[in-house]
Amino acid sequence: MNAHEVFISIAWALFCCTVIGGLSIIGGSVPVALSALGPRNGRRIQLDTIFLWMNLFCSGIFIGGAFLHLLPESRADYVKVVGSSWIRNLPVTEAIAAVTCLCMVAIDHISSAHNEVGDHVHGPDGMAIYAGSHPESTASLATDPESGAVTAEGESDGCAMPEPRDGALLQSDPADPPMPTHRKHMHKHRRKHRFELGVTSLFLLAALSFHSCIEGFGLGVLDITDDRGDAIAFLIAIVSHKGFEVMALMAAILSHGTNVFTACILLGLFTLVTPVGLITGALLRLGTAGLAHGAVKDVVVVIGTAASAGTFTYVGVVEMLSDSIHKGTTSPLHAKAVQLSLIAVGFLIMAAVLLLPEG
Repeated sequence: MNAHEVFISIAWALFCCTVIGGLSIIGGSVPVALSALGPRNGRRIQLDTIFLWMNLFCSGIFIGGAFLHLLPESRADYVKVVGSSWIRNLPVTEAIAAVTCLCMVAIDHISSAHNEVGDHVHGPDGMAIYAGSHPESTASLATDPESGAVTAEGESDGCAMPEPRDGALLQSDPADPPMPTHRKHMHKHRRKHRFELGVTSLFLLAALSFHSCIEGFGLGVLDITDDRGDAIAFLIAIVSHKGFEVMALMAAILSHGTNVFTACILLGLFTLVTPVGLITGALLRLGTAGLAHGAVKDVVVVIGTAASAGTFTYVGVVEMLSDSIHKGTTSPLHAKAVQLSLIAVGFLIMAAVLLLPEG
């Protein structure tokens, strides 16, 4: 490889890193911005509704990514690795994905990860409402029959006080502990999640990081000077879903109580994963090309991709879809139709990626 080809390869790698990194930041900034704006203005209910819709949209992306991309890719790589062996027709990759999904269910159940998200209930639009020991706190919340959203009457104070009886002031027993105010509760709520990421978020972050690193590695080992068509097609395939992928990742992480500052750090670190894989693949191609296509690497890719499919299935179905559907159970029929449409749109986007030429 002469100096001109090396220069073209370096320029191509820098271009790919810039495009992929920029799309990652743009996609991840959407849920981060919504989460940051929510507590700071009077439009919290509208923002929470948008966040609920985004979770439904991202659940379709995760489900489509698992069943249309990761699982078929792992199966195809598995067939290449085993060749004509008798284990060729065994559902090994499907079993790895299923076991991964079940392991995440078990870990989530044993660690009570859902209970650590917060002691609150959700209104019809998914807005968090204080659910303490006083039933009056949720009884006074009113909903709009059209949209199913909580009205301003319930928005102003999530911990409503009962009305005094017979014109007398409410008296409290000195032996009883003081009733917590809404302000104090919210302060404790935020402190509880200040440095909390969650077991499921860690699994999802690891799975997406592995998947993104392998994507970057696969793009890096392609020589733009010899395989220009394949390299461009591979880049298009990555770019077509990278923004939505990172959006779904950050939405899942934020839904587990991670604060905005931590989410921004994770977004910055995750943005570097694909470029690191790309640079690693390019260096191996320029140096020891045989190592980039070794059998050990193929086996690791098969196992990791199948496990990522199981992770995507768990997060898309159990974490995001079921939770979001539960929050919208009291929504009117037209709102439910919109919610289901968002799931379908996310799934169809991942299906449309299949129409792109393969790298």
